[in-house]
Amino acid sequence: MKTINQITKTLVCISILFLSITTSSAQNQPTLDELSKQLADLEQAQDLIWKLENNKNFIMIHDYYQIRLGLDKVVTLQQLADSLTQIALLEDGRLPDWDGDLMKMDIPKITNVILQLSNEMKSQLQHYVLPDIELRIRKIKREIKYELAQNGVNNPYSPAFDQTTEQNPNVRFNNNGSEPQCLETNPDMSSSHHTFDTNNNPNDQTYIKCNYFKDGWLRDQHPYSDGEIDGVELSYVIKEQAGRYLSRRDDWRAGKRNYTWVWATDRDGEVYKLSERSYSSGIQSTSTEWHPNGLIKNYTEYKPDGHSARAKNWNINGELTYCTEWDDNGHPHTSRENCNW
Repeated sequence: MKTINQITKTLVCISILFLSITTSSAQNQPTLDELSKQLADLEQAQDLIWKLENNKNFIMIHDYYQIRLGLDKVVTLQQLADSLTQIALLEDGRLPDWDGDLMKMDIPKITNVILQLSNEMKSQLQHYVLPDIELRIRKIKREIKYELAQNGVNNPYSPAFDQTTEQNPNVRFNNNGSEPQCLETNPDMSSSHHTFDTNNNPNDQTYIKCNYFKDGWLRDQHPYSDGEIDGVELSYVIKEQAGRYLSRRDDWRAGKRNYTWVWATDRDGEVYKLSERSYSSGIQSTSTEWHPNGLIKNYTEYKPDGHSARAKNWNINGELTYCTEWDDNGHPHTSRENCNW
């Protein structure tokens, strides 16, 4: 019977083939349209990984189970439960013996195996595939900016990768047209600060605020729905070595924060993911921090009231150094041995 780790390694390889997008390695320099298309594909993959990683209702299915259960690569928890129940009814409460003892497990156990693999796969996507995609995005944006400058374009704007709407050409929409975003470059250089209606109704407090740097590139965006912040907040910074890069992303729903990602630069000016945080009903539930070399630095879980519950810490070489648990009175208890959770 395959071990969980062996299956996970296979799953990670498949996940990279399934989701990662590589840029062209042709000898000839890509055209501006080709670069724009590559950028759009990479940003779509980036957005998909964010959604998969941070939505517990989405389950990624290993090919082995995908074939035998007749499921898509990504399913909901309900779809998984319905499929297992239907098969179990045909097999007197147990799954078919497809591969020795592994497939003889009852429904709760086989569900747990699938969920473990899904979580491992999502984690690998977030920690290994996503940083590579983000690096490629930054590289292509620099190439696009260079190509536009070569063509004498001082305000770099390309309709090929800034899709707008007929209702408001100053706003583009992602996520199947439901998520408003500011254009990457200032559509009206007479001001660096704009507020744009996003649903063709200026009276219902649904709009997006877009702020730009002096050179025309987007600095930050803040979307609102019915007067409450709702959607994706983005913040960019400019540093001499790194140039302009995304430093923070916050996902909001109806005025409550769901997720936060923060990026920083190391001593060489390379951008790396500094931290990410998840929230439940606006209250922080988990946080993860990384060293500049990409290895995890800290992982913390929080109680329903937002106070710390337990945490693990690693050194820059990836070695677990200690863990901490907080009791009901909020007192921390640190250990270097009892970290098996």
